[in-house]
Amino acid sequence: MIEIKLKNPQAALLCSGVVDICDIGVELGKLPCLVLVNAVKGWPLTLTRFETIECRHAAEMAVSLGLVTEEQMNLSGKIIGSFFADRIPEDYCSPWLFGCNRATSYWVSSPMFLDTPQDASKKLTFSEAREGFAVMKPAVTASGEELVLPVSKQTFAKANVGQSFTIPMTEKFAVLLFSNDRLTQYTTLTLLCEGYNKSFKFDRENGIVFPTDKNMCQKFVFSAMRGENIVLPYFKFVLKERLL
Repeated sequence: MIEIKLKNPQAALLCSGVVDICDIGVELGKLPCLVLVNAVKGWPLTLTRFETIECRHAAEMAVSLGLVTEEQMNLSGKIIGSFFADRIPEDYCSPWLFGCNRATSYWVSSPMFLDTPQDASKKLTFSEAREGFAVMKPAVTASGEELVLPVSKQTFAKANVGQSFTIPMTEKFAVLLFSNDRLTQYTTLTLLCEGYNKSFKFDRENGIVFPTDKNMCQKFVFSAMRGENIVLPYFKFVLKERLL
């Protein structure tokens, strides 16, 4: 078991499960290895410089979905969570790997937050380090008809009939949404937030949207990982009919 220091909000994002690769800074021997995440003071999310625009997009998705909270991203001097570091598959590609030293970078497995963040000066036992919770991620019910979507407090509060909201779409989110190659399978959208839920009819207007400029042209951003301009997709949810 080792402990690493990471600036927030990156530390909280890692524990949320949105980050799949972490440069630990040292080469590990026997794998997998339990890693404690010690959050140190960083910058506000809006000012954080990610290695790639794809990472920033994923971070925005994590915030929108409530996978990570403002409180967690502002913690400092605390051990906030843990994960198991494992070997990265040789052919694996991830925006979180871009700019990292592959020799000291590892796959983030079973990330979780501690139930109660611990003072960084406290030495945790292995069992204490694993007493926490894994963040609930978007899921599809066994029938394939209901999309269960955790969202932030702000989104949940504003989720009412006649409203709409957008979520940054990452590759993992797209795979979930289009697991059956279409959206017509869904009949219900259920939003979750801190034990509460709201269900809506899955509207046929729900779908991918792309940001545009003032001239209504698609807005491109430069991807350092790809070395070219790209368009980052979002998914728009339209709430027209509330279900009991």
